[in-house]
Amino acid sequence: MNDYLKSIKRDLWVSLQGLEKPAAVQRSSAYIEWIDAELTEIVKRYLLSSNLSESKFIRALNKIYRTERFDVLLKKYLVDYLFDLFNLMYDYSYGKAERAIALEDNPLNRFAFLAFSEKFNPPLKVAWYPPRRKSARGLGLVWLAKNILSGSLKGGLRLSGPGGKFKVMREAIWGLYGLGGKYFHDDFMVDGEKIRPQDLLLYSRGIPTETGRLKGYQDARRSAYAHFDLWRLQLGLKPLLRRIIPRYLLRGLLSLAVELNSENYSLYFSLFNYFTGVALPYEKLFSNYEVASEFGHSYFSASHVVEAIICQNHRTKYYLIHWSDNSVGADKYLLSFLGCDKFLLWGE
Repeated sequence: MNDYLKSIKRDLWVSLQGLEKPAAVQRSSAYIEWIDAELTEIVKRYLLSSNLSESKFIRALNKIYRTERFDVLLKKYLVDYLFDLFNLMYDYSYGKAERAIALEDNPLNRFAFLAFSEKFNPPLKVAWYPPRRKSARGLGLVWLAKNILSGSLKGGLRLSGPGGKFKVMREAIWGLYGLGGKYFHDDFMVDGEKIRPQDLLLYSRGIPTETGRLKGYQDARRSAYAHFDLWRLQLGLKPLLRRIIPRYLLRGLLSLAVELNSENYSLYFSLFNYFTGVALPYEKLFSNYEVASEFGHSYFSASHVVEAIICQNHRTKYYLIHWSDNSVGADKYLLSFLGCDKFLLWGE
């Protein structure tokens, strides 16, 4: 049981307990080019062969959260997972690790192993272990329910409703003042008017340790714009009763429980576990503020799709903004399956 609980906390269903980590490997240019050019197509092939996008679980989540974006989330999540898994396979194949990589014997891992082997024919050793029994999966549901409840109540409950209305929200990862470096220039227009202090809401995910992000946090704190720490927000009592309990604890977990015997259960569990971890802080956000739109930036992560789903639930537009040089074809797997309302570019 302890090993099971430890493994599911990783969000991925690759079991690494007891395995030596392979030494650092210089990955070949052929491998890097393959990942960049083929990864999204591999995901598409797998979804076409498995029909996962039309599965009852994905359709149930779309219905619960009143969206069509769980298909996009699934694709982006698979891109992230296969990227990590292929890197592990490469490192175990060409590194100095003498032991086999341990994988659960499920359709996705088998498909990934075949795709990697057909391309590189590596000396890869895989220890396939059987899927967890139904009783162990049931314990995982209890663990997930506990995490959802504790994550919701961490920070306390807010009895009053949202305390402010804003046109734009933005993570304070860039500074506002000074010359050179990365700065979030605040001379942009919203609805035909220059942004005003009362219209912009800045936030941080705790106090950053990285120098550049710390400047953004400090500049936001001393600016005329409203600012908050995402991890310290309270959840409203009404959202707890009207959203968290019925949508996450009851309907969401019930949809997962229905799949206990499915050969894709590990994927479904990991996906919903990931979704709840990213979604709950945003549920707290909308307990405290009403926001017309968010300018996000993390296009390379599946988390932006989760954030877009929760924003959609609260009638908030979700935009991803980046420099125009990110519009080129490089790193196609990073730019794949965007779940935002619009993708905005600026620069030359």
